[in-house]
Amino acid sequence: MSTQAQYTTNARVGKVSFNTANTGRDGTGALAVAFTATPTKRAVSRIDRVVLEASGVTTAGMLRLFITKGTPGEVISSITFATTTATVTTSQAHGRKTGDKVTVQNVLPDEYNVVDVAITVVSPTTFTYTMGSTPQNNALTSDLGGYSTTPATPDSQLWREVDVTAVPTPSATQKVFANSMASTQGQDTAYLPMLLPAGWSLRVATHNAEGFNAIVNGGDTA
Repeated sequence: MSTQAQYTTNARVGKVSFNTANTGRDGTGALAVAFTATPTKRAVSRIDRVVLEASGVTTAGMLRLFITKGTPGEVISSITFATTTATVTTSQAHGRKTGDKVTVQNVLPDEYNVVDVAITVVSPTTFTYTMGSTPQNNALTSDLGGYSTTPATPDSQLWREVDVTAVPTPSATQKVFANSMASTQGQDTAYLPMLLPAGWSLRVATHNAEGFNAIVNGGDTA
């Protein structure tokens, strides 16, 4: 029997860099999105490994991980563009309002894929959002992917806290701060693997204004 995580689709990796101080434990303030579950309704995603590492100097502090509720979207009929504005048309009423945040996954070209970007509602079946750059084409009808949304102020709950140790001068002999948790490590089995419902996300925050990276290994189970 395999000891590795098994998925019915390709495993995937979530990555994010963050450095904005957030001293709160209530899920408000600056949270960076490290991993968003599949946008497919009635499906779930599994997280097996989370790595948190500093990108430089650290003082004694705390990293916090939060689970944020999300909603899988309706089936996408088309996505078109005008410069960096993407227009999404859904097969049924999307039920969203202007200011809600959208995460778009698995669309080609890749420019259409965004994380936690505010939308503007145009009609009951149409909304727009801003991309990071201009795509060359409308989204391929064979690869329209899916989207999930959160309210403008998401509902986030504290999941885990990780102590950060002071590393004032990283060097060849003094490595930067790093923490790894995995479903294969005995001390982490109370936390991992984690199953996230469709549209939900894992988010991270740093107590002090210092640079960190989060790398999350997971995949869609359905």
